[in-house]
Amino acid sequence: MRILLAIAALGLTVALVACSSSDNGSSGSTTKAASITSPAASAGNTVDVVIKEWSINPSVLTAKAGTITFNVNNTGPKEEHEFVVLKTDLAPADLPKLDNGSVDEEGAGITSPGEIEGIAPGDQKTATFDLTPGKYILICNIIEGNEVHFQEGMYREFTVQ
Repeated sequence: MRILLAIAALGLTVALVACSSSDNGSSGSTTKAASITSPAASAGNTVDVVIKEWSINPSVLTAKAGTITFNVNNTGPKEEHEFVVLKTDLAPADLPKLDNGSVDEEGAGITSPGEIEGIAPGDQKTATFDLTPGKYILICNIIEGNEVHFQEGMYREFTVQ
């Protein structure tokens, strides 16, 4: 019984240490590999995002309302991408579309607080947006020939609390 209690206490200690962070969100231009680890809120309101063919992967799926900095890293391998922030209560499939299949960024039911354009493979760009509580969708809306990046799966739902 004592061994089980010691193991449980050790596990709790490890979990508490793993959840603490010394990141104050001031890293600005640091490049970090990002993956979706949990829907936990961003501590410091900095979100690292990896974009590539054909996905958008923020380090967290939820952040606190206010100033949020997105560090967006295009890991390629070959396509240029953009990072568009859309505020909407619509599901990704219900976003208004243009005739070419891309998302109508000025369509009914959505607003866009901003975007980062022209992120080449291997590049990282950073932008800061003032986001209010609500549901957001992060997308790449580039069209190349008949290829619409949004339709290829380049979107991720995101929540601001």
